Amino acid sequence: MLSVIMLFGAAIGIISFNEDVNMKDTHDKIYTFFTGEKSSDTVLLSVPYAIGIAGGFLAVLKITKSKKGKYPGLLELNNMQVKDDIDKYNVDKKE
Repeated sequence: MLSVIMLFGAAIGIISFNEDVNMKDTHDKIYTFFTGEKSSDTVLLSVPYAIGIAGGFLAVLKITKSKKGKYPGLLELNNMQVKDDIDKYNVDKKE
């Protein structure tokens, strides 16, 4: 459940960023620069952009299991830190 909430939070953050910097106009300008023709339909740029964002999240969090066990990812480090904090709290609470 927490993962779903975090996913939607990240999606809302990305959407807010894209609206602030007006990504539609940016994609239009990039498309015009490379093709030389104006087009309001920039799906050719929007789809790879969205896939790249998802791929970036997967790469940063190391959700894919290709190099399992070699180095911990950010998510694993955070989980270990939270577990250590909970263990420390439980020890301090018993004393």
